[in-house]
Amino acid sequence: MNVETVDILNALKKMPVFSLSDYAKLVENTYAKASLRRLVKKGLVHRVRRDVYTVYDDPLMVAPFTYRPSYIGGYSALHMHGLLDQIPKDMLCFTTRPLLKLKFSNTLILYKHTKNLFGYSFVEYKGFKIPVATPEKAFAESIGLIPFSLILPYFDSLDMEKMKELLLRLPKGKERRVAYLLHLKGVDVKVIASKRPILLDPLGPREGELDRSFNIIKNVRL
Repeated sequence: MNVETVDILNALKKMPVFSLSDYAKLVENTYAKASLRRLVKKGLVHRVRRDVYTVYDDPLMVAPFTYRPSYIGGYSALHMHGLLDQIPKDMLCFTTRPLLKLKFSNTLILYKHTKNLFGYSFVEYKGFKIPVATPEKAFAESIGLIPFSLILPYFDSLDMEKMKELLLRLPKGKERRVAYLLHLKGVDVKVIASKRPILLDPLGPREGELDRSFNIIKNVRL
């Protein structure tokens, strides 16, 4: 590897992902596309998707910058926060753009559509600041995506006041489920009125004891 290539790769390491135009600023424009293709062929650069490249092979570092705006959320964020022991088989991100699935470094990255981007902060990770859902938002996002039994043990470690503040910004079903859990912990919350009972765990059994005040079917052991 010649000195010029080393310098280029060192410059690229300062970016989690980059485009052909970013790369062209570092080399002779006339040969940028061919030069980048050679680096990809040698395995020194990885192609993530059309016009998105990286020198890293870490999906955590690449995912939120590949399809912008987006942030790492749900069970992926819970795992990053140390609130989920089981390693997710895929990576979950949320975006205001259309649904997208892509494979990178043997990991499926799923970008789920959301109307609003909120409830995340920037976390230091390997020299970069990565947008990651707060533990409270990640918990709410995980409801209905993975079994309750995997996330419920960590509910007590969340900030109950932050969960309460989050309530009004959640979809109605998740709002009622989170409100019910807060109620069980002695947090004063407004009862979410609804005529239709819903399952506490959307992925659990279809039967259980009905809590009439919240109209929630307790189908999971609490």
